[in-house]
Amino acid sequence: PPLSATIAALGTSLITQPIDVLKTRLQVASQRQSLRITCALLIRERGFRGLFAGSTARAAIIVPNCVVMMSLYEIIKRASVKTLYA
Repeated sequence: PPLSATIAALGTSLITQPIDVLKTRLQVASQRQSLRITCALLIRERGFRGLFAGSTARAAIIVPNCVVMMSLYEIIKRASVKTLYA
């Protein structure tokens, strides 16, 4: 489970990173803009890589959290099955 949880968390954090970057940009913008305009400005200013700014830091938070959560889920699941049939 730890390996699959790590791979799933990394994949998910990379896929959703552009959404998170755009959401943060919209939240801190001084004037209200559409998502399309915000995305175009970000790509113009920082290039396509700008959509993935902060990916390493985000993965450093999400991956350990997911590994712990999935490991605890497996432990609790196995313990509850043993309890039911004991």
